[in-house]
Amino acid sequence: MFVIDEMNSRLKNNPVPHNLVKWCLDKNSAFKKNDFKFQSLCLEINNDDIDQEISANIYRTITLFKKLGINLESNIKFHEYKDIMEAIVIKRNQIVHHNNDASDVSFADILVNIDTMKEYVCLVHGEVLIHVK
Repeated sequence: MFVIDEMNSRLKNNPVPHNLVKWCLDKNSAFKKNDFKFQSLCLEINNDDIDQEISANIYRTITLFKKLGINLESNIKFHEYKDIMEAIVIKRNQIVHHNNDASDVSFADILVNIDTMKEYVCLVHGEVLIHVK
């Protein structure tokens, strides 16, 4: 919600008419009587909306961040983590959802995966911070 809250704060400090944005985004559709809102634009995205979109799946993550206006794929380092994170998530899903044997994963593997995930999360967090500046 950090991105949404930050953008709503900016919109509050720099109001933009809701109807103008609606018209700009959908020029070919006629406004219905109930479509008009005589107020400033506010992003009406809540935690439930984010929860429906967020996932450990790398492709769903990319899509969610695109919706937030953040292009993770433009970061070269992101591509270094993409396949690794996908493999970690697939293995985790096989173990959790399909009762797959985890005997091929050592404790050392888990420690490496944790470090990799921390680096990945820091990278994504950095992209968010760049976006909201």
